[in-house]
Amino acid sequence: MFEMCDAVQKKSYLIDGIGVSNFVLPSYFSPGEQAGFTNDFLGTQNDGTSLASFDINSGGYVNYFEPTDGKWHTPILPGDKVAQNRMAAKKIARAGRAYRRQHNAIGKGTKNV
Repeated sequence: MFEMCDAVQKKSYLIDGIGVSNFVLPSYFSPGEQAGFTNDFLGTQNDGTSLASFDINSGGYVNYFEPTDGKWHTPILPGDKVAQNRMAAKKIARAGRAYRRQHNAIGKGTKNV
């Protein structure tokens, strides 16, 4: 799993008037929380707590391959309409890295794209 924006993509900031997605930092990919570090660029707070390692914010999702069942999974927060709509649009468009991964023979000797 190495997606820099998906888990926190609903939040954004401006660079020269252009909206740019929030992104996770290296500490996001470490087990447990690292004292003195935030896991995303904007230091997003959810109910007074910051984004935990390998967690997702509202509007975001993650993709991961589970070797025990041989499938890709894309969890979102329960009841998250923004993420549900985003995932539905990508499925209809047959777009995105997750779609390509899920429709490739991952785990069967083919290259991961």
